[in-house]
Amino acid sequence: MAASSGCAAATSTAHKIVLAAGLGNAPLSPMVGLNAPVRPQRGQIIVTEKVAPFMDYVVHTIRQTDEGSVMISDSVEEAGFDVSVGSGVLAVMADRAVRMFPHLAKLNVVRCWAALRVMPQDGYPIYDQSKVWPGAFIATCHSGVTLAAAHALFLPPCNGEGSPADVRRAPAVIKAYLGDEAAHA
Repeated sequence: MAASSGCAAATSTAHKIVLAAGLGNAPLSPMVGLNAPVRPQRGQIIVTEKVAPFMDYVVHTIRQTDEGSVMISDSVEEAGFDVSVGSGVLAVMADRAVRMFPHLAKLNVVRCWAALRVMPQDGYPIYDQSKVWPGAFIATCHSGVTLAAAHALFLPPCNGEGSPADVRRAPAVIKAYLGDEAAHA
């Protein structure tokens, strides 16, 4: 397969490719007959100084690292490609966190940042194989961390080689990607 971005220096040849370029998949996917309707969604994070372990249960918006830092993140912002940090949003996140864990008010914040999530239009991961360019695949989703095991263990065997060895253990989203024939494997 050969695909070109329009400049000779960018032409590459490969038997198989997987587009896993996050937001870059939107302009790249049509080059190989695929569609990646993704948009950026900004999220901001607050990281505190290290503290002794205190989280005895899982909280969706707050987590403590193994080293002891506390990460606070629950912002969802439609801001295009703007990755600026906003003190108003950070203040709301910090207030929520302190209401859940009052002792967080005594901790110093060591850093804050904003980043862009890759959000498919319908919120579901996009796993597909090009019908126009056999050997071209796409893997795009917001939760690359949560679905990392699926990306590493279940998708690679599917890329041109049929179903994974044990599709019965595959998450539902992978079964959907593989289609009906894999569900009966």
